[in-house]
Amino acid sequence: MTRMALRVRRRRFVWGIAIVLTMGASLAARSAHTEGTATAADTGTSWKSDVMKVEALGAKTGAEALNAEVTRSKVAKAKAKAKAKAKAKAKAKAKAKAKAATSSISNGAASVGRGPGAAQLPPSDQTAFVLGQRIIGQVNPKSIVASATGLVAAQNMYRHTISIFLPDGKLKGTVDDSVDLSRFGIAGHAGISRGAPVEAAFTRDAKHVYVSNYSMFGKNFGPKGRDTCSPATAPDKSFIYRIDATTLKIDQVIPVGAVPEFVAVSPDDSTVLVTDWCSVTLSVVNVTSARLVAAIPLGGPTRGASRSRRTAGRRSSR
Repeated sequence: MTRMALRVRRRRFVWGIAIVLTMGASLAARSAHTEGTATAADTGTSWKSDVMKVEALGAKTGAEALNAEVTRSKVAKAKAKAKAKAKAKAKAKAKAKAKAATSSISNGAASVGRGPGAAQLPPSDQTAFVLGQRIIGQVNPKSIVASATGLVAAQNMYRHTISIFLPDGKLKGTVDDSVDLSRFGIAGHAGISRGAPVEAAFTRDAKHVYVSNYSMFGKNFGPKGRDTCSPATAPDKSFIYRIDATTLKIDQVIPVGAVPEFVAVSPDDSTVLVTDWCSVTLSVVNVTSARLVAAIPLGGPTRGASRSRRTAGRRSSR
């Protein structure tokens, strides 16, 4: 009886241990399954979060790049606009300066020699040329001169014309150098004769401009003018034209020496001086009578001439 009771107790103890172990294993399995599920869920959530972060970063980077491009474009446009504005301002300033200079010269030229209180032109070392306008067209000038009122004459020797421009640069008209000399009381050259306008000078009142003709072409005219010459080999004598600055008509033709070049008008508009290159003389023309009154021999070929404002003396330059 005692042995039987001992065996029963041993069996109960073993079964108790087995039950405890089984329950422990079951609990351990459940815990592992729960942890695995949680880890997988956490991993999925983390991946999605990373994707969202990358997408957000890409969107931000794209927006920043777009904003940077827009900013660069605005800066470039602003710089171009500022540059154009500065260029326009400089051009306007140069134009205003040129206009002021022209006005100053015009006013000064109109008052020089009219008393001690009259306005005077500034010294040449205090003035400067300013490009105000570029004039193009049917011009090929050997010389260009301007009047006190702003009219400009361009002597187109090879085109046989004189172009007259207004102060604003617009062409007022073109004068052809063809003339019928018989209409001006000059015989021996029947038909139409042509000149070769080379130099010019306006009268003080700017009503007329005198133009020298380097050579004449037409009936009974000899060899054309040339730079290499002497009184002994000089070609035929030539003429100067007087052109009305209003009508642009040649209203006087006056005989002078051979190959006339530079022209100067006296301050009182009474005398015209012409340097005759091949005759080696200074032709003196009376404006009132429109006649040559003297041919003064010079020491050699002379390029220029001027009339002193202070005296009646004549000056020439070689």
